[in-house]
Amino acid sequence: MIADMYADALRWYDRLQSANLDERFGRLRSIVSGGLNDLIRTVGEYGSTVVDSYMNAVKAAKPGTPQVVDLTLTLRTPESFMMEFNAEVERLRSLLGV
Repeated sequence: MIADMYADALRWYDRLQSANLDERFGRLRSIVSGGLNDLIRTVGEYGSTVVDSYMNAVKAAKPGTPQVVDLTLTLRTPESFMMEFNAEVERLRSLLGV
């Protein structure tokens, strides 16, 4: 599931970068690209957390005793992202008359 989300984010980033958009949408592309970059970085770094947690559990394990490793991946959208995104959408609406 996490791998699917990571792959989807990479695909969306590539699509966004290769899309033939009117230059008026450049700022919106930049904002969304930044959000996708944050997601890709966060999920990518999570792999290290999983490996470290697993290795620590293995080191701490006592023979015959089960080890439990609880892992949580928390994805957050910075408030500034939503503010910039919404402001740019409003600017485009006004500019395009929609």
